[in-house]
This record gives sequence, structure tokens and C-alpha cells, in this order.
Amino acid sequence: MRPRMLAALVAAFVLVELAAVPAAAGGFITRRQALDRPNIRTISGVHEAPLDRCANDDRTFDLRRFESVGNFDSDNNLSFGNDCAAKHTVVVGGTVTGTISHSLTWDEVKTRYDADALRFEGEDWLASFDLSVENVEDGFAPRVTEGTQDGNDVRFLLEGAYMDWIRDDAIEDDELMSGVIRDVLVDRTHYFLSARPSSGSGYTNPGMVVEISDVLVRCRPMRTDDADDGRGFAGIFKWDESAGEVIVSDSIFFLDEQPISDGTFPPGSYSNVTIVLGPDFEGRYPSRLPNGVDVTRRVSVWGRARRAWLEAH
Repeated sequence: MRPRMLAALVAAFVLVELAAVPAAAGGFITRRQALDRPNIRTISGVHEAPLDRCANDDRTFDLRRFESVGNFDSDNNLSFGNDCAAKHTVVVGGTVTGTISHSLTWDEVKTRYDADALRFEGEDWLASFDLSVENVEDGFAPRVTEGTQDGNDVRFLLEGAYMDWIRDDAIEDDELMSGVIRDVLVDRTHYFLSARPSSGSGYTNPGMVVEISDVLVRCRPMRTDDADDGRGFAGIFKWDESAGEVIVSDSIFFLDEQPISDGTFPPGSYSNVTIVLGPDFEGRYPSRLPNGVDVTRRVSVWGRARRAWLEAH
């Protein structure tokens, strides 16, 4: 990566937090606007049970002093709008600290803890700001109202999130919603973004567009039976042919070793995107890289950008 490009990319992660950037993409409101709403519900404290709330039109849930501790089999830690979705619901904050043993394999986690840190169902659009998640199966899972037809136009915003030890999908967009993912740091995950409907669901949405910017993602080996040495990760994207495309900019993906998947990038456009190959990554990246995606083995590229993100937050 050229020094000028690196400087611009690192600066972008700092400026995203410091500048008063409007959440214009998709017509979302900003974090500040969400907290200034009259229709706000504050939930705080440390909770060792799932939190499940119905959504309401134009309501903000303030979870900045809320922490969910534990994993609850197939129940999500945080659930909003499940079978009672509404328009323009926002969640600000929310900390999820799972307790899954790191010694469990991917299959064991999938069997015992097939759930999300934040499952969020909405109409028109929904938004999450400053979510913090550690040690769960899936991180953020936006959903559409039950009965929504193919080609849904419900949109999601995920901004300012931090995640670590995500055993499957950091973001599980399996109902093929268009959305915006920005200013996010994922320190360890199996997959970054999934857009693959479950078998038999019949969902298709070739018109969906997921905009990804100022994102840092590290895919790091965790226990799995799918790797010869018992440790690995799947890759950056899990993408179905029934899904649409992505627009990715100013983002870094750090891969510690060769992914288990074929490493294919979804259709779309890419600009100023860097893949950092770790010291244990043998050979070349396994698939053809789109225009706008560069590869480097300079681990310092990741380290500088990650430090800048943490300092800004």
C-alpha cells in the first residue's frame, strides 16, 4: 500500500468519530438525533437472562448502561421487534458478554448456542449504534417482518460496533436486507458478513445493496472440525447467488491464515480496500480480487488502523 493511501485510510478511522457525519445513507437518523427523541426507553444494569422487547415506531432504546452476560441456548441476548416490528426503531449501546468456552468447536457452538447477540426486526429501516459484543455465535442479525415478500426494501444501519470472538457471522444479513455498515471493528470472527438465506426459505433480493465503509475486520483461527489442524476460519463473505451486491470502501481485512472458504468477493464495487495477510498465511489469496482491493503482508497496516479506531472510541 502506498504511504499516501495508508495515511488517508488511518485518518479516515479517526475522522469518522470526530466529525459530525450525518447518517444520510438510506435516510437514517444520527446517533445524536436518536438520543434526542421524545420516545425513548432506557434499560440499564447487568442482566443474566435474555432481553426481548417489542419495537415501537420512532422509538429509541438507550442501552448505554446495559450489559447482558451469558449465552442462552437458542435465545438471543438482545431481541427487539421479534414478531412485533415497527418503523425506525433505534438501539444505542448495549454490551453482550458471552461465556462460551473457547475450547468448543464451531459445530459444538452451532449446536448449543445458535443465537444472536442482537436480533433486530423492523420495518422501513432500523439502526444500531455502538453495540459491543464478545464471545457469541452470531453478532448482529437484522431481520424483516414475518411474511415480507422477496425483494424487501427494509434497510439496516450498524455503526460504531465492536466485536470479538464471534464464532460464526459477525453480521448475519440472511434475509437479504440492504444496509449500511460503517465505523466497525471486529477483532476475531469466523465470517464477517453473511447474506445466505437458510435452506428452504426461498428469499431472493438481487436488488439489495450493502454499503460497507471504515470497517476493520480480522478473521482469526478458532476451533473447528473443518480445518486439518483443528483451527481455522471461513473467510470474509458468505454470499448467496440470490443476494445483491456490496459497495466497500476505506476498509481493512486481516487474515491470519488461508480461509477455509474459497474467498470469493461478492459482486459490487470496491475502493481503497486492503487485505492484510498474516505471517501464517501461506501462498496467495485464494480467489481473484476485484479492482480496488490490494494485498499487503505489512501487519503494521492493521495495527495502526486498529489503534486509531480504539483511540477514537
